[in-house]
Amino acid sequence: MLHVGCSGCNACSVELSACFEPRYDIERYGIRAVDSPEYADILVITGAINEKSSILLEATLKRTYKPIMLMAVGNCACSGGVFQQKNNYFKAVSGIENADVYVPGCPPEPKAIIDGFKIAIQKNADSDMYKSKREQPDENNSSSVINIALNETALNAANSEAKKSV
Repeated sequence: MLHVGCSGCNACSVELSACFEPRYDIERYGIRAVDSPEYADILVITGAINEKSSILLEATLKRTYKPIMLMAVGNCACSGGVFQQKNNYFKAVSGIENADVYVPGCPPEPKAIIDGFKIAIQKNADSDMYKSKREQPDENNSSSVINIALNETALNAANSEAKKSV
């Protein structure tokens, strides 16, 4: 998981960080934060996207291995939020790439973010695209196939957690 913080108030970034604390412990699902796009299976985007952050986001997308899953966290990333009518607002995540998972809220609680990761894990388990090998980043193609490969332990942990909540 790689976090790309675009412009915004950073409240969603704080809630995303809280997911890694012992109270929520998102790592039990096999989700770990990485510091390079080449190692990321999922790209988490927070904040509204303006012109400068769109350049950063597109450059990050070019550096990721395919397939990659995109997750928009917070109202600003999903739809522009309170920045939608401002002069420097560029577009929501869907204007650059289609996100696989949207987690609305201002800011969303860590439990909602974890539920978003569970949905991503389930989407990956149901998809045949993830069974193929990941491809090297393509310098000429910035589009991303939206899927990730997760290990069996993460899938089993998500399934058992989902059964408990039902």
